[in-house]
Amino acid sequence: MANKLSAREHTVRILDKFDRSSNRLPAIFENYFASNETSFKSRPEITHLVQDIIRHRGYIDHIIISLFRGNYKTADNTLRNILRLGTYEILYRDQVPDFAAVDEAVELAKRRRGKGAAGLGNALLRKIRKADTSVEKALSPETPIHQMAALLSHPGWMISRWIDSLGWERTIQFCEWNNTVPILTVRMNSLQTEKEAFEKFLEESMVQWEPNQFIPEFYTVHRVSKIRSSSQFNEGHFSFQDVSSGLVTNLLKPTEGDSVLDVCAAPGGKCGYMAELMRNSGSVYAFDVDADRHALLKESMKRLKLNSVNVEQKDATADSFQVSDKILIDAPCTGTGVMAKRADLKWRRHPSDLDEMVAVQKRIISHIAQFLESEGELVYATCSVEPEENWGVVDSFLADNPSFSVQSAEGRVPSRFLDNMGALSTFPPEHGMDGVFAVILRRN
Repeated sequence: MANKLSAREHTVRILDKFDRSSNRLPAIFENYFASNETSFKSRPEITHLVQDIIRHRGYIDHIIISLFRGNYKTADNTLRNILRLGTYEILYRDQVPDFAAVDEAVELAKRRRGKGAAGLGNALLRKIRKADTSVEKALSPETPIHQMAALLSHPGWMISRWIDSLGWERTIQFCEWNNTVPILTVRMNSLQTEKEAFEKFLEESMVQWEPNQFIPEFYTVHRVSKIRSSSQFNEGHFSFQDVSSGLVTNLLKPTEGDSVLDVCAAPGGKCGYMAELMRNSGSVYAFDVDADRHALLKESMKRLKLNSVNVEQKDATADSFQVSDKILIDAPCTGTGVMAKRADLKWRRHPSDLDEMVAVQKRIISHIAQFLESEGELVYATCSVEPEENWGVVDSFLADNPSFSVQSAEGRVPSRFLDNMGALSTFPPEHGMDGVFAVILRRN
């Protein structure tokens, strides 16, 4: 029980830091674990609790507010996160008895905020235990947006725009996908290990796995905490990467001896896969503008032992680059296609972010296009499902650059992942992977 209590307390403290910081959740985890004593054994549980509470936060708050006396939004932040933890365990953590979830939350409230907070928590969580929350989930096209936002744990503005672009049914599917624990895949580095040895490693690590049916280097894996800290990972035998990223990479058809320019390369999944497909021959010139992400990119290439990747810090909107016949722009974006993996992102985004991202994307593609050889190919990609960031940016670019045309991705990736214009376009609930967009632009 002491270990579980410790995991709960760490969970609340990390949730407090999330509320006070604008940092990405992975950075918050990294900083917290580096400066606080937590056993490696307890970290997967803590990480899961934090991510899943943030994932379901809208619905959790909706339930709490319906039973809370007073103004929940102005209540003490730590108390709110203790109540979120207790409510989450009652609603979603079937392996924990409700009475235990209440008792642990009350004890935590007493220790962190005194007897008054403990009494309030006890009364509210006991009400939640008795509440019939199954009725709350009824949804129809007539359901008001604010109610959909609460029940689906997504901001209302986000749901409203998705209904406009995706339709009501697909919006519900998408939100439900984002609210489930994500599917994880790894990419085997065939330069450092072989198929049989890698699969044996997975089996010996007691990891459930299945080979991906579309890209042979990729595997779906379950219960991955053991392999994250394995010597095989540290020695570059594999990387964590979604299959959709592999599909984007395949649009460029990287082959041995190629010279490829990757201008928004961090954290390095796509340029690493390119270098592996190129058998560590030729050159991948990988750049990122952010110093921390640039350092992360360098470290990743070092771990994978990919000395064909040349890493520098440069700005894709302004700096000069070597002229190449293959260029990847994995543009910074709102990230709405990866919210299942980045549970914090939906609460960090604001409507104004979309216009800001589109402006940056247009600047990047317009600037980088000048470094493409005649008859060369440029792949523009995002991990967004927003039309403005995808075809919106491409159509605007093509209108200003008549020497470029769209090249269909038919034959480079399975046709089931292509839209009617020949671009890669994945929809998570339909394809079982992150939502990405990528189009091949050829200089005529």
